[in-house]
Amino acid sequence: MSAQDQVSVHYQSTPVPSKARRSVAIASLGNILEWYDFTVYGFVVAYIAKNFFPSTHETAALLATFAAFGAGFVARPLGAVIFGRMADVKGRRFVLLFAMFLMAGASVLIGISPTYAAIGLAAPAIILLARLAQGLSAGAEFGGAAAYLIEWAPESKRGLFASFHQVGTYGGLLLGVATVAIISSVLTPAQMEAWGWRVPFLLGGLLAVVALYMRRNVEETPKFKNSHQGTAPQAAANQSSSLFAAFQSVGVVALWSVTSFAVMVYMTTYTQRYGGLSAREALWSTSISTMVGVFLIPIFGAISDRLGRRPVFGMGAAAFILLPIPFYGIIASAPGFQTIVLLQIVMSVFTAMIAGVGPAIISELFPTERRATMVGISSAIAVTVFGGFAPFISTILIDKTGSSTAPAYYVVAIALFTTATVLSLRETSRGRLQ
Repeated sequence: MSAQDQVSVHYQSTPVPSKARRSVAIASLGNILEWYDFTVYGFVVAYIAKNFFPSTHETAALLATFAAFGAGFVARPLGAVIFGRMADVKGRRFVLLFAMFLMAGASVLIGISPTYAAIGLAAPAIILLARLAQGLSAGAEFGGAAAYLIEWAPESKRGLFASFHQVGTYGGLLLGVATVAIISSVLTPAQMEAWGWRVPFLLGGLLAVVALYMRRNVEETPKFKNSHQGTAPQAAANQSSSLFAAFQSVGVVALWSVTSFAVMVYMTTYTQRYGGLSAREALWSTSISTMVGVFLIPIFGAISDRLGRRPVFGMGAAAFILLPIPFYGIIASAPGFQTIVLLQIVMSVFTAMIAGVGPAIISELFPTERRATMVGISSAIAVTVFGGFAPFISTILIDKTGSSTAPAYYVVAIALFTTATVLSLRETSRGRLQ
């Protein structure tokens, strides 16, 4: 296809079929509840540390708890390999249903698990097992959901449609932090520590059952059907089928995952320990900033359909080279609730640039017959290596250096890596989806 044809395809006004809108809505709702279950752990980590990883050293207990949090990410590559391939062979729908079932079961298991005081070492072992199951589910969900959403999109709206992958992810994160904020506002600190922390997990299991019921009615994507009937192109462009494309995908997701977990999830802990906020204030600050991010994600996805993926994503990545060090320094000076909320909102704006465009970038690098597998594996590797252990790395950096701003340098280092990756990318927004 000529460059002129590609541009005309890109800007052609294409109506969105009602079937596509319905499928995307149901998939996105399921994604919200899936990621609610996966991330809510990070917002009650202090209570889990006291109940399951007791220690006379507060930092040691936090490290053990964050390590269990990171274990969920260790299992993600395995989930991506097994279920990504299954999504490319059996279909996106099957994997999305299975992922939701597994995540719901693991969430309920955490919610009902006896504490260390009741059953000893078996208690943290159960938490670790549940996090591993959640990791398998997340590995299945990420690639399958990304492929499902972009394959339903009209050619001129792929960025917008794919962005709902992260509306679901950050919407789940928002639902998680808001749920914990509300519960902690109603209950006393003693009640939260004793049993209140369990409520978000049990609620998540219940909501996931509802989402599972809704997802059973979603249809397979036309792109997947065509690829298995031999009507879609089977040969991908060299770049898309190469290891270089997989490496690029890892580079894109690296900062994307770090901003999710270091800047948002870990901020609830960081602003309490170093920013002078109470537990409730920290939860509400993250809730407000995340709400802004969720609103902006589809806007930046749509903008990338017009301006291109690289400029929008690149601007977000560049911001995380410049902002983290001064912003973490200001937060560590305990400037007050309003200032911290403002700083988190600014970071959420640039996070939304990254999250809003990232799903389209990595999905467009690979052809339909390998999309779920390659997106799932490359993103799982990136999230495991860079993002999943970001709270753990942040905690240990502060402990070893004695500097409360040390996590900022980790974010900046990953931002430099991702920015270099963006410079190597071809613009993927103009041509047809392979």
